[in-house]
Amino acid sequence: MCDLNPQESRDIVSALTELNALAEQVATHGAAIEKTAYMDHENLAVALESLRDRAESARAWVVAKPMQH
Repeated sequence: MCDLNPQESRDIVSALTELNALAEQVATHGAAIEKTAYMDHENLAVALESLRDRAESARAWVVAKPMQH
């Protein structure tokens, strides 16, 4: 566990909200593929890359945050 200051709390909420929105974009692509049997490779690749990059950024931030015991 660790305590967060107000700015860190806002940053975490913002990052999680952004990750959720990106995951929803990927899910929308998945639903479209299932419905139409057509994949928009370029847009799906961009959405997956954005999701990966933001998730890695969030993971790195969490790992770097010192733990309090």
